[in-house]
Amino acid sequence: MNSSNLRAMARETLKGRWVKGTILSTVYLLLTFALSYILASIPIIGSIISIIISPVLSYGILVSFIKFERNEEITYTTFLNDGFNSFKKVWGVTLHTFLKLLVPFLLIIIGLILTSVSLIISGLAIYSDSAAYSSYASLSLFSVATSLILFSTSSSVT
Repeated sequence: MNSSNLRAMARETLKGRWVKGTILSTVYLLLTFALSYILASIPIIGSIISIIISPVLSYGILVSFIKFERNEEITYTTFLNDGFNSFKKVWGVTLHTFLKLLVPFLLIIIGLILTSVSLIISGLAIYSDSAAYSSYASLSLFSVATSLILFSTSSSVT
């Protein structure tokens, strides 16, 4: 299926319903902008509330557009009901996704730290006496090897 076929299908789905889709999008955008503006004025609590509400509203608008595409009856505030009625499920998926992304992120950070340490040790080995060079070099090679293993592991985890 190429892009022109997808465009034709989208136009067919929206035929005679452009106004409802546009108003649904506009209501969602106005609500999220208003909430962002209001919550930004509350120092710490506002940020926490915003983090809690954002995935719920995003899920709600996604479900509303799926219903819209299936020609199911929706109102302009359906996304609020759909999102908040599925609050627990939405946050379960959000936390699961976060945890799946946390491990590769930590592996990349550890790999970057080990690579930086190995480069520093290599630099010190160049300017130090030759007796200590062999211990610096072996530690540097160990750090580089560990970094490469962590990078390859983190890319295979994702």
